[in-house]
Parts: sequence; structure tokens; C-alpha cells
Amino acid sequence: MLAYVELLTLTPSAAGEAQVVELRRLGFSDAAIFEIVMVTAYYSLRCRMADGLGVELDASAQRDTALVEAFAYRDQAGRSARTAATPRSP
Repeated sequence: MLAYVELLTLTPSAAGEAQVVELRRLGFSDAAIFEIVMVTAYYSLRCRMADGLGVELDASAQRDTALVEAFAYRDQAGRSARTAATPRSP
């Protein structure tokens, strides 16, 4: 499931029926797969909006290790430090 989320996040155009079939084979229901896609899309939207608007973590958020790690892909100028990533298969 996490490999599918990574695929949806990094290369959404590569996601397709094969991944959905694999998730079903692993026991995920159609409702669960829909929820995986919706949550992934929601957080992708939020991150892209924050990045596009230059939103920075405030002082209290900087004390939250999970948030700091989530923003660790940015370089000092706030731009994405990732150039390309290869998603793992499901």
C-alpha cells in the first residue's frame, strides 16, 4: 500500500489498473483503495499548495520532528531538493 502511495505521489501517471489489482490481491477492498487514493491526493494537494505559496513551518511546528522531516526534502531556499525518484513496486 505504501509503495502505491509513493507511486501516486511521485509519478501519478504511472499508476494504473495493475496496481489496483495487486492491492485487491493483497486484501484491500475497493473502498479502501478509494480511500488510499483520496488521502494521497489530498495531502499531495496540500503540499503542492504550501510549496507553491512558499509556506514555511512556524516556530511551534519546527519542534515537531515528524513535520520537520516531512519538509526535509526542501533545500535552504525552500525549493524541492529531489530531482527524480524511482517508486518501488507494490
